This record gives sequence, C-alpha cells and structure tokens, in this order.
Amino acid sequence: MTGPSTNVVSKLGVSKSTFAKAVAISFIGSFFLLGIVIWNADWDLLQDSFIHISLPWFIASACFMVAIQLSAGLRLAHLLPDENGAVLPVYGAAVEVSFMFQALIKLLPFRMGEAAYFWLAKKKLDASFEKNLGVFLRFRLWDLRIIAISFIMCGGWIVVTQYTWLKVYVCIAAGLGVAFFMLSPKRILGLIQKVFKLAALLPGLSFLRHFTEVLDRSVVRIDEDEHKVSELTLFWQSLLIWSCYYGVFYCLMRGIGMEVSVVLAIAVSSGMTLVGIVPIQTIGGLGLVEIGQSSMYVLAGIPAAEAASRSLTVSCLFLSLSIVIPLCLWGCFVGVKKITRIGRAR
Repeated sequence: MTGPSTNVVSKLGVSKSTFAKAVAISFIGSFFLLGIVIWNADWDLLQDSFIHISLPWFIASACFMVAIQLSAGLRLAHLLPDENGAVLPVYGAAVEVSFMFQALIKLLPFRMGEAAYFWLAKKKLDASFEKNLGVFLRFRLWDLRIIAISFIMCGGWIVVTQYTWLKVYVCIAAGLGVAFFMLSPKRILGLIQKVFKLAALLPGLSFLRHFTEVLDRSVVRIDEDEHKVSELTLFWQSLLIWSCYYGVFYCLMRGIGMEVSVVLAIAVSSGMTLVGIVPIQTIGGLGLVEIGQSSMYVLAGIPAAEAASRSLTVSCLFLSLSIVIPLCLWGCFVGVKKITRIGRAR
C-alpha cells in the first residue's frame, strides 16, 4: 500500500534509497535538536500544560487553522485560474492542493514538502513547471516578506524592551526590513540572480548557472502573469493567511496558560518560522522551530526551563493541527466530490 508521501516521492523522481537516507538523516537531525530542548525542559510544567489546556482557546486555534487552508487555496486559485481567467471553477482543486501541500511540508524530510507542490499543482490544476515555478516564487516571496517584517517589528519591540542598548541596531534592521518589503518579486529574483551569477564564477560552483537559467524563466513567467493578479491582491491574501497563522499561535499560547501579548505571539511565531528556513535537514523543521521558539521566549524574559517546556507544548499542538486539519479537510472535500458525482450520475 502506498500513501501520499510515497506517491509524491516517486513523482519527484527521487529513488527509494535516497528518500530513505534523507528520512534517516532528517530524523537524526530532528531528534538531536529536540533533545537539546527536552534536556532543558521542566517536565512538571510540560505535563501541566497538556493536562490543563483550555478547550475554547484550542478550538479557536483550530478555526484559525481552517481559515489558513481556505485562504491559501483562494490565493492559489487567483494565481492559477482557468483558461478564461475565472477563479471559482478551479477553487476546489486549488484548495485540495493547499490541503495536501500544507500536510506534506510537515511530513516529508528537508524541503521535499515544498517540491511536492509542483507535482500536486500539475496533477490537480494541470499547470506546467514554468508556470508553477513563477506562481510558487510569487507567493513564497510574499510569505517571506510578511514573516520578515513581522519578526523585525514585533521581535524588535520585544528585544528593545529587554535590552535598550540595542535600539540603534533594531532601527537599522527595521529600515532594511521595510526596504526588503517594498521590493517587487522581480527585483528580489534579479538580486538573487546576480548573486548566483557571481558565485558561478568560483571554482566548483559552475552548476549554479542552471539556477540562473531557471530564475530567468521564472521572471518571464511573472511578467506574463502579473497583469492577471496584482501584487496588492497577493499582499492582502498573504496578510490574511499569516494573520490567521499568528492567531493560531496566540490562541495556543493562551490555551496553555501563558499570559502573552499579541506582539509576543507574532514575534515568537515569525521568529521560529524564519529559523525553520535554515537549511538543516529535519522532518518538517521539527527541532529547529522549537529552538527558535525557546530562544524568543528567553529574549522576552521567560526562564530557560519554562521557555523549553512551553515551546515543546505549543509546537506539539501546532504540529498536530497543521497535519490533522489539512488531512481531515482534504478527506471531507474528496468525500463531498464523490457524493456530488454520484448525485449527478443519478
């Protein structure tokens, strides 16, 4: 029997032995990093957090997670409309891609979950690789910009309140963050291209020329698609998605008894997301995000043992929601489609 993970891996052209090695290395990386957090955790507090979790706050976080999935599907449908430019006819398929994509990011090792998007979009939306690449880079660049500006502003505020002597550095970082936020996707990709081209001149890095060619095609694709979906539309859609994402973390933190502000919740969740981007082989960022979350708690003045315990609890709950809810929604969606088809056949 083969599940979604096995099918995605085979479609991506990855051999079973390579996949098995990647999984093994990722598990080792995740458990090693998790071990560091677990070693510093307060087990009594950890147990208490799970036992006394507030059900209303947990339900609220689950509702935010559902909103994330539906909003992500809407954004993808706007970026990959049908041949007439209509969004509604492809919304169902786009939501289905979003459900599976979000779950596979957490289940597959390293960045294979990200790569699975291309197979899913090709299968469900019949989009070519070049078109998928341009779409993927557009929405991922908006994600990155919103996460970065959220972390710099909210994380900077937390740092300044604890360490006033860092005000100048935080202001510089905020200025750079705003400048990065204002750049268009084409300008960002152009800067990345220049870096790759310069790096390709170095001995042993000539293979990077291939990436510059891929980016060239992506920029052309973005030029063709930009008139269909404006950057302002993508901004509001991405902002909605990440506002719900921060809402999930705020509700989970309040649910386990933490007296946190919205600013701290945004700083912690955006900071741990940025840390999860670090290219260390793990299972869905497991281990990395806990270290990033613990570090943000410590910066906010929370003792290390409590920070480790809280990060483990929140991460466990978030991981459960981010896997279970997309898969349940996908199952419901497939079931409704089958029932609809049977009804039409009659």
